Amino acid sequence: MTKALFRQVLGEEMKVIASELGEERFSQGRFDDAARLMEQITTSDELIDFLTLPGYRLLA
Repeated sequence: MTKALFRQVLGEEMKVIASELGEERFSQGRFDDAARLMEQITTSDELIDFLTLPGYRLLA
């Protein structure tokens, strides 16, 4: 899978989630933060030791 294809699929899936939850509920969540984090982790040229570490920064 290429980075471009990953980004495309991620965008499509975000639309599915927004549709299932409804725009109001979706906008109240942190789904955009989660998608950005997933993109950063997945498309980075360097692997990280623990996938949860970058997520902790968002929660703090």
